[in-house]
Amino acid sequence: MQIVKRRSRVLAAMITAVAALGAISPAHAYEVYHGLRTIGTTGNVDWALSFGVSGTPSNLSFSHYATDHDAQVGMPTFTCLLKIDLGALHGPAVNSEVQIGIGPPTADVARAFPWTIVFDNNPAGHWSIARDRISSLEPAANAAAGRVAAAFFRNLANRKVAIINGSRGDCAP
Repeated sequence: MQIVKRRSRVLAAMITAVAALGAISPAHAYEVYHGLRTIGTTGNVDWALSFGVSGTPSNLSFSHYATDHDAQVGMPTFTCLLKIDLGALHGPAVNSEVQIGIGPPTADVARAFPWTIVFDNNPAGHWSIARDRISSLEPAANAAAGRVAAAFFRNLANRKVAIINGSRGDCAP
């Protein structure tokens, strides 16, 4: 009788531990955010204006925040935010890489997926996808890469990436 009780307690403790781990796992997701613009006074994302590729070297920028609220506070000029889950990263080192995207190229002369997003931490929490990883179309390569990125992320909206509220309360793809 004692053995049965002990086994029941051990089994209950194991089930509790597994349940707790399952409940904790999603909280360990490492998410990056990209600011989005909306069309006029609507909450609909303006995909064409939301994916500028720029800088030296040219890239598409993302920022890591611990929570959606932190991203909303940290990116107050954007009406909506694109959120990408990069998986269970814990304090990535500079130059860490994560592969994102599946499927065929979506527009212009897109590079094949997956694309590589790189943690450069400049400024703190910054990740980027290099322009030449997105598109090879010349001239106006930055504009072409922006169109390709917009088509790619629009295609993934509400499936692989999330659109969340920024300074607006009614964001929609």
